[in-house]
Amino acid sequence: NLSVAAGTIYATDINYNEGATGAVTRTLESKLQESVSVKDFGAVGDGVTDDTAAIQNAINYICNRTSTTSGNGGGEVFFPGGKYRITSTIYVGSGCVLNGVWSGGYPYIVSNSKTSIIYADFGVNINQWAIDSATYMTSGGAQVAYNAYVNGSIDADYNSTHGVGINNLLIEDANVALQTQIPYGALRLIGCPNALISNVSINGFGVGIQLNTCFGTTVNNVTVLSNYYGLMAYNANNNIDIEGTFNKIIEPSNLSIPTANIPSWMPTASNFTSVFSMASTHYASSKGVTIAASQAVGSNGANINVICQYWQDSAFLLNSYANTFLDLYAEGNQCQNVLSSTYSSWVVQNAQNYTVNTAYMVDAGYQTSGVINVGGNNISTTFFNNLWTSASNSDPSYVLVNNTGNVTRSLSLPNLPRLGKVEGYEAGTWTPTIVAGAGTLGTISNQYYSYVKNGNQVTLFYTFKIVTNGTGAATIVVQNTPYACSSLVGASGTCSINNGSSVSMGFTTFPATTGSFDIFTYSGGYPGADNTIITGSLTYSI
Repeated sequence: NLSVAAGTIYATDINYNEGATGAVTRTLESKLQESVSVKDFGAVGDGVTDDTAAIQNAINYICNRTSTTSGNGGGEVFFPGGKYRITSTIYVGSGCVLNGVWSGGYPYIVSNSKTSIIYADFGVNINQWAIDSATYMTSGGAQVAYNAYVNGSIDADYNSTHGVGINNLLIEDANVALQTQIPYGALRLIGCPNALISNVSINGFGVGIQLNTCFGTTVNNVTVLSNYYGLMAYNANNNIDIEGTFNKIIEPSNLSIPTANIPSWMPTASNFTSVFSMASTHYASSKGVTIAASQAVGSNGANINVICQYWQDSAFLLNSYANTFLDLYAEGNQCQNVLSSTYSSWVVQNAQNYTVNTAYMVDAGYQTSGVINVGGNNISTTFFNNLWTSASNSDPSYVLVNNTGNVTRSLSLPNLPRLGKVEGYEAGTWTPTIVAGAGTLGTISNQYYSYVKNGNQVTLFYTFKIVTNGTGAATIVVQNTPYACSSLVGASGTCSINNGSSVSMGFTTFPATTGSFDIFTYSGGYPGADNTIITGSLTYSI
């Protein structure tokens, strides 16, 4: 309302017209109610005043107003430039879009008056999120606990929160400089399908962004600097888009993850080793981008374009299929794996890493299927680890690594093409015998062997692990190839082992029905030490 000397003039009495061709006249009230500012509800934005109640009141108004005042309900809550101190979680409901002026970029420009900052000053009350969705259980109306995850039907068991947007905001932990009293997370959306998180920066917190049952959600142009996890998407997050930079805080201290902050759905350390044939360290590893699900509720079809720095696992996939990484860049000497996955399938169109030479490009666990294109100037000298295999055709992992740039070596792991019947084409598995060319060879494990026959060309794929090397051997002999070699014309082969040795390959005689080939080093020494994984491919004419 406008107060004047003559009395009160109501906004409903004043007409508004945009003045452009086709514009219609409406009341000033309807124009003003398209969005609200948090300052309309008393927020100050000076970094000192507690603005929690004012912000929540503005959000509640937008979410709860009726169609008589807002058309279809919902709308924008605007944050003018300023630092808005909150002392407890802000809850966002259906139809609400939080919109600031600018997120500050990176490095974070917190002094600029145009930056819209949500300043989380939680003190010792760290078990909460700065911004959370107003999702609650329909049975009893209980709020979803800060560390809980939705596994049921979102529409049947919970109140869905639709039409949520978080844009142009910097969400900052008040204690980020000290790395003490770290809040659980910055931004969580539960049961918020088709949400939009855009131009958001996050500084501090244990988790940057968490999505749970948010299928169709878009996360773009985000910059996250957090302690334990960058972005975690769990259960029913099909067809999400993720684009941004996710960095782990390593200064003033590189903090390990407290057990209380490890998600309840994360496989235990023993399960990683016994079920997925992966390192137990994945249980408590820091992770840049995580796409995961229970087997019953999938998170599939993500499009991912990210930079991940200083995480132990730059990207981690669990029970997640048909994912596409447009670009996956990893950096930092803390990195152990660029991409770790189990029960998952993916394509990486361009992978780059500037980590350490002990980092794995791919750590492939049980039932992983993927293709990764490795670009130039990569530091990682080991391309895969723990490729899970078994005697069952339904179990093995298939990973194809394409070298497209300056890397230490490239290899093709077992990859059975899934094609229909083609004349002269055949694909299957074979069972060789691995022996020492001289001396003795110890235990062999993690074996998988496949082949492709196309006309008179046969390509063998193989991977096996030398658990113990016995007394050592000048060569390793792989016997019983699926087809005999008619001649050595056109014979070629590659082989890589994970200890950095230069490796060559040669043929021995081929009997009438089966053949064999040698694997040996240029130096003439034994090509594999204990726990060495040897993998490669070989093509010859029949």
